Amino acid sequence: MEREGGPAQVVFAWLAHLYTAMGFVCAAGIAVLIVRGGDESFRWAFLLMMIATAIDATDGWFARRARVKRSCLTSMARRSTT
Repeated sequence: MEREGGPAQVVFAWLAHLYTAMGFVCAAGIAVLIVRGGDESFRWAFLLMMIATAIDATDGWFARRARVKRSCLTSMARRSTT
């Protein structure tokens, strides 16, 4: 990785945000499938629930690894001064 707060680190930080947002996408899919009803829909909803749980269990690790707090704040501060 590049120097502290470099472009690659900022990209990794935003990818960690995107990964976390995939949990929300799974939750929305679960809601749609439950409203739709039926055995097959509930099976797919359960699968999405397991995926969302895995994302929720690992997104914090990715965020810390990518130094999201530091990288995103640094990139936003740079934009506001230019």
